[in-house]
Amino acid sequence: MNKACRKLQAARKMPPKFHRYPGTVFDISESEAARWLCRQPEILQYVFDRCSDAGLIVFDPETRMWHGADFEPEVFDNDGWKTENEPGKPCKPDPEQRTHTRGASGDGANRR
Repeated sequence: MNKACRKLQAARKMPPKFHRYPGTVFDISESEAARWLCRQPEILQYVFDRCSDAGLIVFDPETRMWHGADFEPEVFDNDGWKTENEPGKPCKPDPEQRTHTRGASGDGANRR
């Protein structure tokens, strides 16, 4: 038996669980079976090892934390705005181009 098979052996002991509740649309996050499997330490270790071996997650020795290989940290200034513009992510607006709109009653309800 290879190493992967040994780590997955915990699945053999799974009690009866629904993967999809009768009469419902399938949703993996609602699967009793998947949830049970994910709670087994051997299976969690197997998934972690496969992600690490495939280079999908990497260890940062400086922070001593793991992160996704494509993870890019978001950098914010003191006001909570992103400091670099990334596609699809808003940056701090140019103060000269910033406009404020007021609601019809002039109460400022539509302002940021």
